[in-house]
Amino acid sequence: MNMTTPAPVPRLHGTGWITESWLLFRQNPAAWVLALIAVFMVMMIVTIIMELAIFVPMGVFSAFSHATSGGGTFPTLKTPFWMYPVMLIIGIGETFLQMFFYAGILKMANSAMRREPIRIEDAFSGWAKTVPLFLYHLPISLVSYAIILPMSFMSSAHSSSSVPWGLFIGYGVAGIVIALLYGFLLPGMALVVDGVPVLQAYGRSFRGVLKEVWPLTLVAIIMTVFYVLAILTCGLGWLVLWPMWAIIISLLARDACDLPAAPDQSYTLYGGQWSLTQEAAPGVWPPAPSASTPLAGPAAASKEPPAPLPELEPIDPAERPADGQSQG
Repeated sequence: MNMTTPAPVPRLHGTGWITESWLLFRQNPAAWVLALIAVFMVMMIVTIIMELAIFVPMGVFSAFSHATSGGGTFPTLKTPFWMYPVMLIIGIGETFLQMFFYAGILKMANSAMRREPIRIEDAFSGWAKTVPLFLYHLPISLVSYAIILPMSFMSSAHSSSSVPWGLFIGYGVAGIVIALLYGFLLPGMALVVDGVPVLQAYGRSFRGVLKEVWPLTLVAIIMTVFYVLAILTCGLGWLVLWPMWAIIISLLARDACDLPAAPDQSYTLYGGQWSLTQEAAPGVWPPAPSASTPLAGPAAASKEPPAPLPELEPIDPAERPADGQSQG
């Protein structure tokens, strides 16, 4: 399913990323929605198959044992040791599947950011970037597990009525730390999908988010409110919000991490006025909307009004040649 030539879309910044992402989504909503539905269906089928690959052998090969609790004895299943590596392999496979689809959706988002046509099949074209995106996510996942798992073991040692308040506070702090970690590395996902090496994407993403930390925080809060309100639509609103969030990641990478934008004609907001400008590579005119002085630099002269044309002297009627008479 191909898209016609995209119409001009305003290039915005900060909370304007939400507006720009909506306008870019609206260029081809059918492609986005159908792509997400296809992705969800494939992920659901593959996940069911992988879960059956875990639980069916576990039920067949697990042996009953007896455990004692509270003075009583009850039967319990004892999972064979060899099942744990199988579960780990299947879990890694599920993660690879997620990264495959993340790469496809972000590839669509990068194309939308560049005002290029998007297609449904783009959601299934992320094979080449699956491994880099997996490696990019791996340290984040390891840090998250290193924070959450010890706290889970601590909470399991208490009954539901005797969990100390400090543990609840610890969960809250851990959630904030993990959210900040993901937030600082968010635009790096779009960079990796665009071909930037993983280690370079880490540095560019962290430095970029430092410049845009407050606009990104406000955008995240607004989008979270939208996600909650989407429950009122029985979740159908998420089919709009998920593509918008993917596009916001690309827009953040464009403005904060210098993700190249393909040349095209688009309307850009400068000084509170819309003007038709030519997109350009990073560092040349026009600057990114986040520039502190967008009209500064040698290219500012191009924004000056053109010099008036010289006045022409009027022709004396007596010197005008008659009709049919050639000038010598």
